[in-house]
Amino acid sequence: MRASSRWLRGGATFVAALLLLTVGGTAVGRIASLLPGSGAGASNGPAGLPSGYRTVVPTVLSGQVGLAVGVGGAPAGVVYDPRVASLYVVNSASDNVTVLSAVSGTVLGSVPVGSDPVGIAYAPQVHELYVANSGSDDVTVISDATNTVVATIPVGVAPVSLYYDAFNREVYVADSGSANLTVISAAHDKVVGNDSTGAGPSGIAFVPSTQELFVSDALANAVTVLGARAGRVLHSIPVGSDPTGVLYDPVARDVVVADSEGARLSILSGVSDDLLGSVGLSSDPAQVVLDPSTSELFVSDPAADNLTVLSAKNFTVIATVPVGVSPQGLAYDKSAHEIVVADAGANDVTEISDSTPSVLRSLSVGLLPQGDAYDSGAHEVFVTDAGSGSVTILSSRSDSVVATLSVGSDPDAATYVAGEHEVFVANLGAGTLSVISDQKNQVVATIDVGGGPTALAYDPSTHELFVADSPVNNVSVVSVVTDQVVASVPVGMTPEALAYDPSGHVMYVANVGSSSLSLVGGSAKAPRVEATVYIGGGPSALAYDSTQRTMLVASYSSGNISEIGGPQHAVLATYSVGSGAEPVGLAYDPAQHEVFVADSGTENVSVLSLPSGRVISLLEVGSDPEGLAYDAQQAEIFVTTFNTGNVTVLSDTIPK
Repeated sequence: MRASSRWLRGGATFVAALLLLTVGGTAVGRIASLLPGSGAGASNGPAGLPSGYRTVVPTVLSGQVGLAVGVGGAPAGVVYDPRVASLYVVNSASDNVTVLSAVSGTVLGSVPVGSDPVGIAYAPQVHELYVANSGSDDVTVISDATNTVVATIPVGVAPVSLYYDAFNREVYVADSGSANLTVISAAHDKVVGNDSTGAGPSGIAFVPSTQELFVSDALANAVTVLGARAGRVLHSIPVGSDPTGVLYDPVARDVVVADSEGARLSILSGVSDDLLGSVGLSSDPAQVVLDPSTSELFVSDPAADNLTVLSAKNFTVIATVPVGVSPQGLAYDKSAHEIVVADAGANDVTEISDSTPSVLRSLSVGLLPQGDAYDSGAHEVFVTDAGSGSVTILSSRSDSVVATLSVGSDPDAATYVAGEHEVFVANLGAGTLSVISDQKNQVVATIDVGGGPTALAYDPSTHELFVADSPVNNVSVVSVVTDQVVASVPVGMTPEALAYDPSGHVMYVANVGSSSLSLVGGSAKAPRVEATVYIGGGPSALAYDSTQRTMLVASYSSGNISEIGGPQHAVLATYSVGSGAEPVGLAYDPAQHEVFVADSGTENVSVLSLPSGRVISLLEVGSDPEGLAYDAQQAEIFVTTFNTGNVTVLSDTIPK
């Protein structure tokens, strides 16, 4: 989008915060980060802990937080049931369990339980939920098939947490008031054992390889280790102050303990039962949950009303994410890749997506890369190098340069035509199209289109390529079968972008000079402008939303994205990209229902979530981002950055 629209360049420079839930980067050794004296800010640990472990103050970042869903009074715990795709939320003040659809977020029902319920566990083999009622000293059993109570089991005094052991099909209940674990057979819903623990058991984790239970003891500031089958205490490990939440990481084989009044996590070896060290936090943690898909730990912080996110590989703090008031219980929803938070002080739950886009890497190409196109047949990305009159071909699988081909002067845009196995390149300075065979990676034809071609889009219904000729306010129509110009259509002033709407069989033309859209239809032999839509703000880029069957239009001057659809081609919605935004490129991601916006004003790529209507990430990609190409197979976005000579590769989810 240069030459005829050089005025689009420049504008105010805007420094934006990186709104990533997860930040990419190479991890240092996970154990090295826990060794005495490693890293900055080493400090002494609490009594009983070695000194010199790194304390990291979290950087406050903004995560992708969904809408909060109201539940009962003072929700304290939550668990995800994948069989019925539901979330079960324990409400300690209203003595019930709210059932939420994990798909729609709507309330499906409410199940009355015992007095002051605080903990919950799911047993997949028997399709039941177990609820610890601390006020009535019992456990309520709920069937997930009927969402009704099927049993009530008396246990010890003040049960506060539960753990389901899938290997032995038993439920362990921490009875904080009677210093014991009650063992319940999930097959028969009856008590089969009673094991002594430390003075104040509060959280439970199970290590399958050693058949050991790690029980946090809030009164003794320790973790008690028991043999699950023997039911006897093996030893006690001193940790931080008032340990509560505890979990086992099966990949790292660590046990992570939230020291709720010590502003830190204690890390124990699940193999040797040794204390490895601790990680300092900015406030006091309550509960902790592992996201196995990203190897991240989410820690609830009731005092600060947020979650701390840490890498489970090296225990560095990645982000803090604001949630509701006094967050307590946590659960991981595998199907939606979300962390679910019970906000005890707000009577709701908050859902946080772990699928926030991130920058993966940067690849060197030719001079002044302008546009790019993804070739799904060859799994290659074709990058137009405007400054060197060439096209760089990248393998999207190996991120290596496959070939560099000379084309016409000032190549501006490229598009892939699957049926022909060809990539067409618009040479702005030469007034031509170069046709490249993706099987030979050679230029096989040159088509004279006149003027200055700046954009391309393919109509598969007519096997024709539409070419925006910006200097003469015209669109040329080229047959990809004969490689000849077959028609010419006058449009608005300075056409700069094209996109095809297959649902309406209409080609959209963005006329930046007249702030309008020309909708070209008609027959293959006689294409014509069937409608003109005035959009305002200098429409500069287009992308088709295949999910909603609407057209997304970026307006350079206003910094907005408009959604066009319906029989009248009306503006259905307008989304703000942000202050100082100057969008010049778009790519639609159907997997996440998101739009990636190349923003020359802030020199970032903004990620706009269409369901929420807001920007969820700003990705730093390099100077003057313009072209974008989406690789659905790799779930990656390729971004040309004009002034750096690079292509930046983005992931549409956190790399797994």
